[in-house]
Amino acid sequence: MRNFLLIELINQLKDESDEDTNIMMLESLTILICIDNKVLCCPRSSGLGLGLGSGFGGVNSVGGVGGIGGGFGSGNGNGTVENGGEVDVLMLILEIGFKDCQNFSLNTSTLECVADLLRGLPMDSYLKLCYGGLPKLLSVLESFSGSGGGIGGGIGGGEYSPEVDLTLQVLGLFVKGTDAADGDGDGDADGDDTAVERDESSVGGVNGGSVVEKFKLPSDVFQFVFPSIYKFILRCSDDQLLQTSSEVFNEFLKMSSNEIEIYRDMETNSTGNEILLKIVSKFLSPELSDQAIAKLGDLINLVLTNFQSSELVQCYFEDVLKAVTLRLIHAKEIMTVENLILIFNKLTIVQPRGTIDFLTNFQVTTTTTTTTTTTTRTTSPGSSRASTSVPTSPTSPNVGINGGPMAKEQQRLTQQHQRQQQQQQHR
Repeated sequence: MRNFLLIELINQLKDESDEDTNIMMLESLTILICIDNKVLCCPRSSGLGLGLGSGFGGVNSVGGVGGIGGGFGSGNGNGTVENGGEVDVLMLILEIGFKDCQNFSLNTSTLECVADLLRGLPMDSYLKLCYGGLPKLLSVLESFSGSGGGIGGGIGGGEYSPEVDLTLQVLGLFVKGTDAADGDGDGDADGDDTAVERDESSVGGVNGGSVVEKFKLPSDVFQFVFPSIYKFILRCSDDQLLQTSSEVFNEFLKMSSNEIEIYRDMETNSTGNEILLKIVSKFLSPELSDQAIAKLGDLINLVLTNFQSSELVQCYFEDVLKAVTLRLIHAKEIMTVENLILIFNKLTIVQPRGTIDFLTNFQVTTTTTTTTTTTTRTTSPGSSRASTSVPTSPTSPNVGINGGPMAKEQQRLTQQHQRQQQQQQHR
């Protein structure tokens, strides 16, 4: 087929290509993929992919990354994308895309290519791409250390890494699945499908508008990717990487809320709901910037939507809401403010009376090292008084989680962040 000949030609040109040529090659691949992505994901021989029977044998079981930007080979970790005489299209896209991860245009073309390759695929083809590509992508995350020490001489040293950022975005596309490139499956760009929409709607495929069943993330893919994502978030300290990884985590909340509720980490014996609270606590930490928590509103809304019946979440929900309110009060970035306000928009619709009572009775207490002045504001007639402590030098807000697991987790994360800053200063 001419499609395969053109892909083989692109494969031959990739090593000598420069910045503009890389983008042109990915644009050409996008056109070929949109013609028939199903054919490109099904090999002419048994060489392409790992097959449905292979499964996930571990992060490094399918060759290594072989070096960022040149190591997305198909099993040998030396940069080649040929497998059994075939060109592995996914690996070809990644190798071209990772040649210059700081190039925004190249990143955009890479993500468009991967999204088009995944869109509308049958489950067996999707799993073949997962078995072939996810181990290499996750090995990039494993090589990144958020604490500054590095894992086996890993990349990043806790600082921003464009390779890791792009890897997280590609992983997010795999978690979104085969439904649509807009990320939610309903054909628009809002990214906020409800549970009913996810269960009842269907979407047209790439080829001829054929209707396919709504995508559901396979359990083995969840079990393979989810631990790496949440562990990455807990050890990461970079604002941009935290924002990107939070978007991937939010996709898990959309696609696999049931899987999270029954999940248990065998190393720490933590349940999925306990891990969820740790992630929420991390993003509520006062040490994080507005950029890092830009998607916190989406995270809390997804918890409200998908984990209402969880006793553990219900137990600490009021404390979480208090912490969210404080973050909203102190937020300065417009995007972060808008995202956090969405939480109260949803609460006002679901529980209008309870939301008004909460905001009316909410008190802000701030611990300071200098003199603190207290002001009393009288609300409209018939309403209660709301007292607010206004510090001259605010330091850390008290959100009323004293002595509980949330407070201990907040303290641990704060101490970890301080140690990371000290290590970076020594270097």
